Amino acid sequence: MIDLKTIDFKNIDAVIYLGCGDLQRLPDFPNDTYVVLLDADSAIIDLLEIQFSNQPKINCLHRVVSVDGSESQFNYFNLNSFNGFSEEKVIKALYPGIKLRNSEVVKTSDITEVIKELNIGCNSRNVLLIDIPSLNAQLLQKLKVSRQLYHFRLIVACQQVENFFQDESSASELVTWFSDNGFLAIQQPTTDPDFALITAQTNLPYSFDKVLQNKVQNKEKRGLENISPKRRNISYLQA
Repeated sequence: MIDLKTIDFKNIDAVIYLGCGDLQRLPDFPNDTYVVLLDADSAIIDLLEIQFSNQPKINCLHRVVSVDGSESQFNYFNLNSFNGFSEEKVIKALYPGIKLRNSEVVKTSDITEVIKELNIGCNSRNVLLIDIPSLNAQLLQKLKVSRQLYHFRLIVACQQVENFFQDESSASELVTWFSDNGFLAIQQPTTDPDFALITAQTNLPYSFDKVLQNKVQNKEKRGLENISPKRRNISYLQA
């Protein structure tokens, strides 16, 4: 779990926490900060909704996020923090005492559609917290493809140190990925030696270029949608 006490939330517009888990408490966010807590366990979300019912700026959502929105087998273990798509044998290799409680096929939510649903907009004052170790890097890559990665000034991820989960990056690989995509990233140990905390801050000149590029591409797309197919074909031929 991400230690929220170590993060500076001053001057932040929105905080999105994917895989929030059973939070006991939240830090004192600024009054105008919008907070969204998302988890795949509906029981956890029900408890969080009761816990934060008197705080209208905190929104609790039950979402099983994925990279494509397909149906997948979701596993529930006796330790809620490991609930997810990972196979029982992978979890047991880490923690032999883990037991599978239940398994079901669920309809997942595409991460890009979830971000659209939240309507947070693209600015330099949003924070993304992501604690889904079996999917973190894959979800971030999907956000890069959709150009939503640069909606966030700060991204904090709890990531596996070694490659326990299939198709998922290690902590050091994720640090390199962030660096290659315009973030200044560092890796720090956690109380669990199998997981590390990755803190990635946007490199402002790089992220500004990306935001500007997104705006230009969206404007061009809207322009093409507003002209007739015949004129669009002429434009292509002239280009």
